[in-house]
Amino acid sequence: MYKFQVLLNDDDFYEYNKHHQINSPAGKSGLLLYRIIVPLATLCIFTSIIAIFQTVLGSYLTVTITVFITYFVTMTVFLIFSKRILLMSQKSGIKRMKKNGKLPYEPEYEIAFYDDCVINTSRNMTTRFSYSIVERVDKGDKAIYIYINVNMAQIIPLAIFPGESEKRAFLEYLRSRCAFYSVFI
Repeated sequence: MYKFQVLLNDDDFYEYNKHHQINSPAGKSGLLLYRIIVPLATLCIFTSIIAIFQTVLGSYLTVTITVFITYFVTMTVFLIFSKRILLMSQKSGIKRMKKNGKLPYEPEYEIAFYDDCVINTSRNMTTRFSYSIVERVDKGDKAIYIYINVNMAQIIPLAIFPGESEKRAFLEYLRSRCAFYSVFI
């Protein structure tokens, strides 16, 4: 049995969102969709601008070429920085929720790993789940993420473990309990 007192802050939750966006199947497909939809929507806008200019000003090839060059330069910059843009928007979303008084995570909780289940107890609620619903376990740079569905994970900061051997022992404990287990290191 393992029992941890977990204290999370905004940076921990942001790291979880970042890890989820970059490493999870749902996050990867969301980023891919983001990288497809934004350029297509922008192409529609630029095409409309060209149509308006051609209708108002007549058929000007230089306007069309200038608009398309601007489009391709803009979309190249967007595709290069799209991951960073998406992560920055997530960070600002967390700040906005905190400003409105609603944290998207529990800042303090106790999580206990028993032989048959996991119990997460916070100030506001207690959650109990069996190991059979764990979809996967990811080890990030700063935490271990125990996914219980596509978009929800229990966050165990690596700072909780006194050393590498304790962390490995905990991961082995999870490996022995979870029906489906995969760790992305």
